[in-house]
Amino acid sequence: MVSFVPTNHEDQANIRKWIQQDPFHKADYTEAMADAMLTGAENCILSCAVKDEGGVVFYLQLKWDGDLVRIGTQFGPAEEVSKSRTAHCITEALPAVIVLSKGKGAKGLVFYSNSASLIKFMSRWGFEPRGEDDYVWMFQEKN
Repeated sequence: MVSFVPTNHEDQANIRKWIQQDPFHKADYTEAMADAMLTGAENCILSCAVKDEGGVVFYLQLKWDGDLVRIGTQFGPAEEVSKSRTAHCITEALPAVIVLSKGKGAKGLVFYSNSASLIKFMSRWGFEPRGEDDYVWMFQEKN
């Protein structure tokens, strides 16, 4: 079972370390990126650590992007967090993200990535390409 734990300044060093070790994020690293993952960051709906029984699996940030909720993540490095743990936690966390986003009036979810494995995994949920590296899932309206 996953839990969503508010991030604080004690998480900052780990977030920074993970960003700097991430092949998809390290080239663009700034301290502001790490700070944006902390609870209370500007324009955030939610910033938290997603944990399982083994500890933090990834950091999650949700913020508005028009009428969509943009998902920002910082995954743990492979030597600390296995891909299977990450996939399991995404699968458990995403339904809560959907409920929260719909409750806020969002029309769908969007995320940015150039990771082929993440894009493939998220496409199983219904995310489709929009633009160069954005992937969007529009919520279905009930008639």
